[in-house]
Amino acid sequence: MKIKALTAAQIDTLAQPLSETPIEFTTSAKKAGDNLDHLLAAQIGTDRAALDFTSIMIAETFDQAEARLTLVLDYGNTDPAGEPIRAGEEEPKVAITPAIGKRQAILDQA
Repeated sequence: MKIKALTAAQIDTLAQPLSETPIEFTTSAKKAGDNLDHLLAAQIGTDRAALDFTSIMIAETFDQAEARLTLVLDYGNTDPAGEPIRAGEEEPKVAITPAIGKRQAILDQA
């Protein structure tokens, strides 16, 4: 399926909730994308913004891009499997017990 690029107006519409002041619509999709990237980085941090920005921009439709932005803003990290385990919350270590064969179990009982 061919991906249709978002227009400058659509990108500006996505960026509006990230800005405290009204955004003037641009005619260049590149300029609008740079603005969205800058606002997203200010909102969630530079490291996460790069991945999330790419995910938003490669959406097939404007509705998908808007939904992805909403997920990023409302729920933070969209990849919870990538989160590091916090200190003190590590999974308990299970003691490994050797498996006893059936023959050995019978001999032990005798």
